[in-house]
This record gives sequence, structure tokens and C-alpha cells, in this order.
Amino acid sequence: MYKRNISEVLLDGAKKHAILVISGPEGSGKTTLVKHLFKEYAYLSLHDLDFMIFAQNDPDAFFQDVCDGKKVVIDDIDLVPGLISKIDARSWDKEKLILISSRQVPELKSVKQYTLLPFSVQELQKADLLPDQLKDLIYQGFYPAIFDKKVDRLDWYTNYVQMIVAEITRDIGDRVLLDVFHHFFRLVAGRMGILLDYNSLADDCGISEETVYSWIQLLESYYIIFLLHPSTKDYGKRLVKKPKLYFYDTGLAAHLLGIQDVRFTRHYLREKFFESYVISELLKSYYNQGEIPHIECWQGITGREIDVLIEEKQQLFPIEIKQGRALSPLFFKGLNFWNALTKGDPKHGFVVYEGPRNQTWSLGHIVGWNQVAEIKQMIDKMH
Repeated sequence: MYKRNISEVLLDGAKKHAILVISGPEGSGKTTLVKHLFKEYAYLSLHDLDFMIFAQNDPDAFFQDVCDGKKVVIDDIDLVPGLISKIDARSWDKEKLILISSRQVPELKSVKQYTLLPFSVQELQKADLLPDQLKDLIYQGFYPAIFDKKVDRLDWYTNYVQMIVAEITRDIGDRVLLDVFHHFFRLVAGRMGILLDYNSLADDCGISEETVYSWIQLLESYYIIFLLHPSTKDYGKRLVKKPKLYFYDTGLAAHLLGIQDVRFTRHYLREKFFESYVISELLKSYYNQGEIPHIECWQGITGREIDVLIEEKQQLFPIEIKQGRALSPLFFKGLNFWNALTKGDPKHGFVVYEGPRNQTWSLGHIVGWNQVAEIKQMIDKMH
């Protein structure tokens, strides 16, 4: 088993809290990691029909029966909607509980929550699994199964998409919509890195705008996509208020778009793939430390924009994402505009590019594609 960066955080969390929830996309390695770290815990899954029926029909008795005074892992908690909300209604004494979910869960007072996404670049580097070329990594994706040489990438993603579509259409409650949702899923991939226009997506898919909104929420809840919302800090400028849509895993987006490895570098969304990769790596750097990131973008109606804004302790850190392996002073054009607008400090700004080097210029920090996680480390040192 490959070491995950969140491991020590989870072990420490289990010492301090009676109940942990570990959520993340299907296939991100949650169950494998929990079984490895918490061998002293009993394990059960709600995929077991007997446990599922018990939990659905008598949740209080279920918790009393399987958890009373024990250390227990309950996997697939999301298969019984509403079960996790029962946690706050109970008093917990000697029990130690770890819940695993492949969907986002509501915040609960009595629970410490963590998010595990697929492999990060740091984790791939430590395991000596990182491809030499950025394009190969973006195309391949980050799900742990993809790095098992016995697994064919195309077959795995094909099965994964079928599973996600089946689960979501089950949640929708209308299996007739399976083909429609599958088409919608592919159209969403084509919007990656672009301002999300619900009306346009509705027209292209032949469904209502309300349906698009609900389906986007479902894809978010399954950790397939995330929306990067615009900052409301206007600094005297009129702002664009639409969010941008990104995928947690670029390999999944590439599969949905039917991209072949040899054609990836010529794809019209190549720049957006890189943006999605960088922002996902930023999210992982926070989640793997048990922290919730505060990440937005900034977009003026005149076309001026900052790709990413990270807020830490009321301080904003702008990040620009640039294509190209050759460094250029032009990379700092957006940061220079931002610093002039906000009277910002250049040392708080970052540019991530497709080259491999980290450098510190007077205009800001240059960060190589394979060292995105170091941005969080540098920000932490600035506090």
C-alpha cells in the first residue's frame, strides 16, 4: 500500500475525536487507507444488504447493536441517506467510530471530517510513480487503481463512468434518464475551466435549467466536479458573478471527452486541463493536512482576472496559472495588475507554469508544475 499524506492527520484525529468521517470520490483509496491505519477497528459495509436494511429501518438500534462500546468502521455510509444525521442525536460514551462516505456529508457538531481525494503529485513522487511528462500525468489521472499495472486505463474509466452514471440516475429516481445524464456528463466535461452557464447547458442537453442546476449539485456531491466561485471583493471594479467548473481528476475529464494520449497536447481545452490540475493539487494540499481551503477566483467584466485567490487569515494570495515551459516576465502581468489594484505585496503572489523549476522573482514566486503543494507551505510560513 502506498503511503498517503493524510495518514498522520487521521491517526492524530482518531486520538482527539470519538467520531471521524472520511469522505471523497469513489476509488480514491479511503477504505484501503482506513483498513491499513485502523486495524484494531471492526469493519462493516452498508453494501452488505443485511446491514443496509437494518440501518434504513431502525437506525438507533443499528448504532446500538454495531457500535456499543466498540471501535468500528462503517463504510459506504452514503448508501443510507440521512443515517449520518442521526449521529448528533445520540450520546457517545466509549465508542470510537470511523465513517466512510463517497459523497459529501453535512457538517455535524460531534464529528471531525476529512476529505481524501485521489493521489497527489507529492504522493506519486514518494512512491516513484510520477510520470516524467506533465501531459502524461494529466491524461492518465490520479485514481490509485490507474497506477496498478494490472488495470487498463480505458477499461477502468469506462467502468467508473458507468458506475457514477448509474448511481446518480438512481438518486434522481428515473432510470429512463440514464442516457440523457450520460450525455450531460460529457457536455459538462466540455465546459471545464469555463464560466458555468446553466441556460446554455440546458439548451445543449434538452433539459430544464432547474434540472441542470440539480445535476451539477449531484456531480459536486460525488466529488466529480467542483465550482470555483468568484470573489465578491470588487475593489471598485464590476465583477463577473458566474463560477468556473473544474474536475477533481483530469484523467476522468479526458476520458469523457474521448481524448487519446497522442492528441492531448493539441486539444482545445489543453489550457483548462492544466488549470484544473493545478487547482485540484491546491485542494489536495489542504485536505491532506485536514484543513478546509478557502479558494476563489476573481473576474472583472473587462476581461481582467486572477485564476485563483487563496484566503488565509484575512490575507489574499493570488495565483496565476500559465501555459508554457519557458519562463517569461509576461507571466506576471496579471499579478502586477492585481497588486496595483489592491496595493498587494508581490511576495504574496504565485505563478504556476508548465516548467519544472521554482524561483523567487521580485514580482512574485514561480512554481513548477510538479511542486504545486509547496504553495501552501510557503503561505503557511508567511503568517
